[in-house]
Amino acid sequence: MTIDCGLLFGIRKLRNLFFACIETVVRSKFSRSVRLRWLAYSIVSIERIKYFFCVEAELFSNKENNVIMQ
Repeated sequence: MTIDCGLLFGIRKLRNLFFACIETVVRSKFSRSVRLRWLAYSIVSIERIKYFFCVEAELFSNKENNVIMQ
């Protein structure tokens, strides 16, 4: 199985986005409850994106395996 370069790029961007969200939320001057809510929202959003990338990778892998088997 080969790894799609676009997928790797997306995963790196996702990691950078995650750390940027954490840094922004932690350094903000809002109340603690607001910061925690933002952090939770950021993590949920990133998990959704990560799930999308995993599904895309599996679909790509299945498609590639079907082509090889034919």
